[in-house]
Amino acid sequence: MTRPFSMPDPLFSTDEFPGSERIRMRKGEFVLFEREQGTGNCFLVVEGLLDVRLMMAGGNETLLYRLKPGELVGELSLFLEQRTASIVAAEDSYLQIIRPAAFWQCFEDESFRLRMSSLFLSRYLRSHDVICRLSQPSVAMRICRYLLSLPEWKDCPGNLLTTNLPGREDMAHLLSCQRETVSRAFRKLLLIGLIEQSSRQEYTLDKQKLALFLDDN
Repeated sequence: MTRPFSMPDPLFSTDEFPGSERIRMRKGEFVLFEREQGTGNCFLVVEGLLDVRLMMAGGNETLLYRLKPGELVGELSLFLEQRTASIVAAEDSYLQIIRPAAFWQCFEDESFRLRMSSLFLSRYLRSHDVICRLSQPSVAMRICRYLLSLPEWKDCPGNLLTTNLPGREDMAHLLSCQRETVSRAFRKLLLIGLIEQSSRQEYTLDKQKLALFLDDN
């Protein structure tokens, strides 16, 4: 059975916004700033990756998730007139500027609205994963929760998954803590065998062991 808001990637294409200007963002450059008043424009990710970051109450910045080509960014400001998160280029990227008039013209199409609903639902679920992860009492448990939420599990039929993981700095942003704390907790998980290192950034994860660790702590 097909789920109502389950849509294939990419959700949106450059053909839907003909004549729109493209801009290049270098790695580390901010596209949008949290809480700033929206300019009215949103963007389509054409190439590259963007980080969606949120400032937490303690002053740490948390990486909510990453946006890939075919996703919109900044579209909520068209509804709320305020940016709800900061957007930073995770690598050199190209964006297509979407003016409000072009967005609302597309919004009249039922297919476009359905894809927007799919986009909002996906981001709600990703944000929910972050809330569950940050609510864990220890950094080791936050790491386990993050590893169990990896999208790669969707295509993994078994209990073991071998995949690349973010560096310690990126993982610290994901978990809203210091890099050194992440490094210590990650070493602990390696020592007790929940994670096995295959290469510099490639690791084998055991879903059952990770879940048991969360249940026992």
